[in-house]
Amino acid sequence: MNPSFVFWNYNGKIITYDRERGGTVVISEKREQTTSSLIITHATSKDSGQYECDPSASYPQHVNVHVIKRGF
Repeated sequence: MNPSFVFWNYNGKIITYDRERGGTVVISEKREQTTSSLIITHATSKDSGQYECDPSASYPQHVNVHVIKRGF
């Protein structure tokens, strides 16, 4: 069953489109399987933390993200 909506959470709070940091939720396909991606541009260490994808028709899934600065 496809979800009618998908919420993205960061450290337990819903990510909104008007947040200072930015972030874009993209639902790329809604067929037999819905694919949702959260894209954060110019990520910094402040973007590290727990991200959760919470679809209406299923259980939430989470991942811990660690952003590290790499020098060249």
